[in-house]
Amino acid sequence: MYSYTLAMEIDNQVFMGACHKIENAFPSAKKEELLIDVDGSMIQDYYIGRRKIRVQNDCDVYAVYVDSDLDLKELFVSLV
Repeated sequence: MYSYTLAMEIDNQVFMGACHKIENAFPSAKKEELLIDVDGSMIQDYYIGRRKIRVQNDCDVYAVYVDSDLDLKELFVSLV
């Protein structure tokens, strides 16, 4: 499992930017429905075969981060 912290605060723009990068890099990825919690946290899951990429804008942790079964370092090198 790979983890990337993209922002140490809640940031919808960073969250949406990360989703956009993933969608451009993996156009055939299956995009799940965006989940929005009552506290405003957002989770977007993508599947590439059996591998999963999860982007979170987490109000509990107060950060934007990506957890992935794939190494995405090259994708987020400018953000990490």
